[in-house]
Amino acid sequence: MRTEFLGNLIFIFVFVSTMVLPQQQTRHFRGRVGKAMNYQLVKKESLNENVVDVLYLPDNERGLQTPDLLLLGKRRPNNSLAIDKMMTYSDKAVIKDSLMDPIKVFFSENLQYFGVNRMIKRPTVMDMNGKTAFQLFERSGKLLFEKETEQMYDLPFKEYLISNTGLVFEIDHINLSITLYDKSGKLIVQKDFSTSKVFDLSKGIRSTMSNHAQRLALVTNDFKHDGTEIIQLFVIDFNLKIIYQRSLDSEHTGYVNISNTGNIILWSSLKGPMMQDKETYFYNIPSRKEIVIDQVNTNRSKFYDDQFVIIAGRRRATLYDMNKYQQHFQYKIFGKDILSYDYAPYQKLIFILEGRRGKTKNELNHYWNVSVKVFNLNQVPAYELNLGNIEHKSKGRAFLSCTDDASEFIFRIGDAIYTYQAIQ
Repeated sequence: MRTEFLGNLIFIFVFVSTMVLPQQQTRHFRGRVGKAMNYQLVKKESLNENVVDVLYLPDNERGLQTPDLLLLGKRRPNNSLAIDKMMTYSDKAVIKDSLMDPIKVFFSENLQYFGVNRMIKRPTVMDMNGKTAFQLFERSGKLLFEKETEQMYDLPFKEYLISNTGLVFEIDHINLSITLYDKSGKLIVQKDFSTSKVFDLSKGIRSTMSNHAQRLALVTNDFKHDGTEIIQLFVIDFNLKIIYQRSLDSEHTGYVNISNTGNIILWSSLKGPMMQDKETYFYNIPSRKEIVIDQVNTNRSKFYDDQFVIIAGRRRATLYDMNKYQQHFQYKIFGKDILSYDYAPYQKLIFILEGRRGKTKNELNHYWNVSVKVFNLNQVPAYELNLGNIEHKSKGRAFLSCTDDASEFIFRIGDAIYTYQAIQ
């Protein structure tokens, strides 16, 4: 892979429109709620069709996440990304040469560091000893370090978490270990989280990070010495020291998240012969209190301090108050998907971006019946924006973010990013 970067910047011009599209319709629900909302489109920015994803900076002082980096490339048949270039959103300048079809690209939350894991030697049935290389870069494209790793045939690749200061946590799913490197590539510490040396391909680590608290939450699928399966939850600091540990009564745990303060852990659980028993757990480490929500399984969640959390599946979104240990809001949808969501705590409003993704080969470049809906905590609608059906060429994920006071929201759907502001 080349580690030298393009000297000439390539600029992509983005069309900016302030006109509301003809098919857009809004409903304000005046008279039905204490405070109805009204918004107007202030900016629409079209994206190059090669943009496969847009990365957003963490919440600013107003609570809004803003687009910052564009990833260009294509999607493979298995829906993974093949990224060719990375660009800044502000000036559209190419700052990274070809990533040479990486296995995966990892970013720090503040988008100041990124790591590329790529194949050097592909393992085969005839020669099972392959090799990968991990490279850490600064945002400017400067290579900080590179390390090679053995990769056996048909075994899961190592994954990486990168902190906002450039610390690299290398996750080994088979050995259930984490190795910590500084941004120069120096090994700081390595820790084994396995209870045995039983080899099984179903082993693995689910992981997430809180940069603010400098903590990681891990869920490990492991085996005891007698071969029985055991699932464990760990909360560790950035030196890999264990802060909290427990075994989980679950047959499968596919998701884990940690609050910004590092005090509350969330995980999902599946049990039963057909994995039909669904549960989501919250655990407060300082108070040692636990909440179990039956028949809810999530693969998305977002914490708002240590008080509120929204958990979402494909067709259900729920807001919980962690101080009062009660559900405040639940929205269910049929025939469409919840594409993205956010919460404005000052106004106590839920924003939901919804639509039906195209499923068949002829529909893959369509979103059907797209809308943005805003609700208060009583589930009464305060605003609705209907965008109709959207045809698109780019393949990136949909996204929505709002300010804490609900004065502005931004969303990406298809080939454009839209910004709406409240009308006073």
